[in-house]
Amino acid sequence: MYFIFLTNAITTPLLLFFDPTFTARAFHQSNLENDSKYNCMTQAEANELFEYPPFDPAAKYSAYIKTMWMTALFAPLIPVVIAISLLGLIVRYWLDKFLLIRRNSAPKMMGKKLSLRMLKYLELTPFWFGFGSLLINVYSREYYNELSFGIVICLIVMLVSLVHLFVPTNKISKRFRKAQERKSKTVSYSEAQLAFSTDYDRSYPLTQSKAEETRLEEYIKT
Repeated sequence: MYFIFLTNAITTPLLLFFDPTFTARAFHQSNLENDSKYNCMTQAEANELFEYPPFDPAAKYSAYIKTMWMTALFAPLIPVVIAISLLGLIVRYWLDKFLLIRRNSAPKMMGKKLSLRMLKYLELTPFWFGFGSLLINVYSREYYNELSFGIVICLIVMLVSLVHLFVPTNKISKRFRKAQERKSKTVSYSEAQLAFSTDYDRSYPLTQSKAEETRLEEYIKT
């Protein structure tokens, strides 16, 4: 069990950092620049060779959720896995940040549904902790009958976690909060532009720098 958590915390980040596919691609790029065939490549072939692989947020989210669930499940039996997984999460966070900046192309524009879904899955972490504790209590009950109270506590934790997962807490909380009146009004494009995640000027390379400076100045004024 220690080997599994150490592999997840240390070996997996090392394999991501020393990626053989990235090393082979970089070696091919350096050799191709001195090759006469380099001038005969089409634009599509050049893009395929020199473009970095895309950053996959869904795969990164799933790796973090998997670590959290595994840690919660086995923590009651092996508490030291909490420290191992915490170290692995810290290393994985900074490694993913490095890969996003240096070795991956920018991900496609994504909405907030994926993040909200992953937060829902994260809320199942107490359930797995209670389930792991329940297994230990059930197994120990064969030798110590007085541990039945611990089983009840574990079942309560699991039940509360499931209720919190499926009950629409956001909608319920909104009903108890004082609703703010929204005044409908027509705004100009320059005013509404600050709320846009992107636009043509910030996407076009020739105008991107100037557009970002203008947007920053508008933010400072407001």
